[in-house]
Amino acid sequence: MNGVKRHIGTRMKAMTNATTKPVVPGRRVPSKKPLLALQQYETGYNVQQIDGGGPKPLRMRSLRTLLSPRRGGVRESFSHLNTKLRDSRTYVLDPKSARSIQWDVFMACLIAYSGITVPLYVSFPSFQVTSHWAAVDNGIDVCFGIDIVRNFLMGFYDEQDLLVVDVKQIAKSYLRTWFLLDFVSTFPLEAAVKLFNPSVVANSHSLASVQLLRVLRVTRILKLARLAKLRVFFKRVEETFGFNPGGVRLARLIFVVLFLAHVLACMFHWIGQPYDPTVATSNQRSLRVATSAVASTYRPNSTWLIENDIRTQPDSIRYLYSLYWVITTLTGVGYGDVHAVSVTERAFAIFAMMVGASVFGFVIGNISSLLESMDTRAAVYQLKMALVKDYIRTHKLPKDLRTKLSRYFEHYLARASLFDESSILSEIPLSLRNEIVHFTCREIFLIPAFASINTQFVMDMAICIKPLFLLAKAVIAKQHTVGREMYFLNSGIVAASNATVHGKMVLTEVLSENAYFGEPPLLFTRCVKTRLRA
Repeated sequence: MNGVKRHIGTRMKAMTNATTKPVVPGRRVPSKKPLLALQQYETGYNVQQIDGGGPKPLRMRSLRTLLSPRRGGVRESFSHLNTKLRDSRTYVLDPKSARSIQWDVFMACLIAYSGITVPLYVSFPSFQVTSHWAAVDNGIDVCFGIDIVRNFLMGFYDEQDLLVVDVKQIAKSYLRTWFLLDFVSTFPLEAAVKLFNPSVVANSHSLASVQLLRVLRVTRILKLARLAKLRVFFKRVEETFGFNPGGVRLARLIFVVLFLAHVLACMFHWIGQPYDPTVATSNQRSLRVATSAVASTYRPNSTWLIENDIRTQPDSIRYLYSLYWVITTLTGVGYGDVHAVSVTERAFAIFAMMVGASVFGFVIGNISSLLESMDTRAAVYQLKMALVKDYIRTHKLPKDLRTKLSRYFEHYLARASLFDESSILSEIPLSLRNEIVHFTCREIFLIPAFASINTQFVMDMAICIKPLFLLAKAVIAKQHTVGREMYFLNSGIVAASNATVHGKMVLTEVLSENAYFGEPPLLFTRCVKTRLRA
């Protein structure tokens, strides 16, 4: 009987201590601990830290300690992803990795090299006829072929900024975008024709072979299609290395202008080559048919190379003459010492002058915006200082006020951020914002008054602190006025004084570096009891 009473008492005690919240049978009541842990992980501090002396923020701890054993699905997902990425059968490359960036830089150099040599190879027949130049050209074609294969294994980031590692999706994306351009610019058409039609090389003295070789040389211009990928390269360099966007745009503009002048110079030389279809040549300069057998009075074959008597000069001299004519034409100078002679050359000169006018207008229209974008802070600084000067002239301020206002803004704009930081930082996660604020406002964390304050609170307050510069003997706060600001003294001294019954100011305290003042009127909404003066 006593045992039964004891058993009933235990059950009654358990029911009394139980929670009054109804529990649905078969349904587990969710715990708030994981939610609180995640909240503390996002905010970076908890209630114990705000009270002072608490442990380090939970976001500084290992993320594994925040995951309960019930959330094994998250661990399994990460484990599955890591296993897939580390699998030896997975050969997908990350476009943002260091090796991918190094390869892109290498390919950009090869593309720039091709952009220089291909016009020379087409326009100057004696260029790249030696074996070592041919070996270099073949090696570059092999690198371009490797790049095509590599692009089929190069992952890409989708609209949600997630790396796509599916080989089929990568292949479809590459086939829709850059594959056709890469294939056309890489396929060795000239070598294929010579391989499958050996008679072209055997009968190179015939007129048909000469014309076919000339056409094959012209097809090398298709290699210039890869220059379109340099735009993507410049964008990736700007994002990866953090270069100034204005500087990158200026470098791209200079590259475009120089490349255009180079191509026009090669075309002007190519048009100016004398060609007599009745004469065939047997040397390696198959495109520049020998003109020694042509009489000097043969005017229909006269070109600017013959008029200037430089057709027998080295390629470097003839290229210099061509580039000289192009530069004088594009800039609108046109000295006239080198000029177009034949009808084809005059038509090309008209085209070059139209291109020069367009390039001149494009450069003039973009150079001012490029210079401003290279240093946005300097542009904003000049604009604000101009507004301050207009304000001074409009209100006709006296000399002492003009000096104070100008000196204040010069100091403030030199040290304060000229951008709307609140709008920028409000759109990013808290952890990233803390890292940015800790770097940009690192001088504030050196103030001794903040040593014992919660770090997250200091980070939130650092955005609101503004620099203040005052001249000597300038009044910071007058006595019996409402205090709405708190000050942290970084350098200099501040004198605090009170007025006596007779109206004289008596010095009561001198504040030096690393001191702070002005908090009682700000926190308790009362008037300033002492006058503060720099």
